[in-house]
Amino acid sequence: MGIGENLNRNILLLSVAFGLIFFSYSGAQQFLTLVYRQIGRSELGFLSLGVVYTAFSISNLLVAPLVVRFGPKKMMIVGTLAYTTFIAALQFPVPLIIIISSALLGIGGAALWNSHGVYIVQAAGTKRGVAAGIFTTIWSLSTVAGIGSLEAIVTKSILFVISGANFGSYSFMET
Repeated sequence: MGIGENLNRNILLLSVAFGLIFFSYSGAQQFLTLVYRQIGRSELGFLSLGVVYTAFSISNLLVAPLVVRFGPKKMMIVGTLAYTTFIAALQFPVPLIIIISSALLGIGGAALWNSHGVYIVQAAGTKRGVAAGIFTTIWSLSTVAGIGSLEAIVTKSILFVISGANFGSYSFMET
């Protein structure tokens, strides 16, 4: 059986959208402390990641009612905006900007991943296992590609260029 028989268009679009988001974010996250160490601000990278994952952990419990109220598609767009904002904020190593964008990313990430779970269950129907497998494959490959791309070119300006991939993901989520 081919992909078309096992999986509907929405799951493929979701997978590609997440692939674009995490192509950008994964590379930025992996090199965050390295980039800031090069400019003498390594503590800012570690602090940022701590804030991201603390906010994410707490927010996971709080965003579920919002996903129910506004729907998974709208909440995934909100989550994607948080990732784009964070990546753009990395251009300015100002602690307050980095910490605020890190907290917003944690909250937005919780919205994105909670919405993803709801959406994949709704869109996949009885093919949830196949849908989850294809989603995870595309997401993982995009993560590796993002990290590899930034490994090849570790400069401050590349973070903003790569964040453009997030903007492409909005059109996928609108369908």
